[in-house]
Amino acid sequence: MPKEVGPEESPEPEKAPDLMALLTLGMYMAVCIGLGVGLGLLADDRLGTAPALTFVGLALGIAAAAVGTYREIRKYL
Repeated sequence: MPKEVGPEESPEPEKAPDLMALLTLGMYMAVCIGLGVGLGLLADDRLGTAPALTFVGLALGIAAAAVGTYREIRKYL
């Protein structure tokens, strides 16, 4: 009979990420940063504020990638 997890206990972490999980994580990071920069460039082009919004988009993309990465690797800690 499996042991039930109480409110003060947490489930066992998974052993280690497999290759597909690592590749997915890398793609997620690349897409977040790429979309941030791309949207920043588009906004800069339309508003004539180059390169300010590109840097804002880069920062937001990096932040989104960091949050998503943390959420994903938290399973393995």
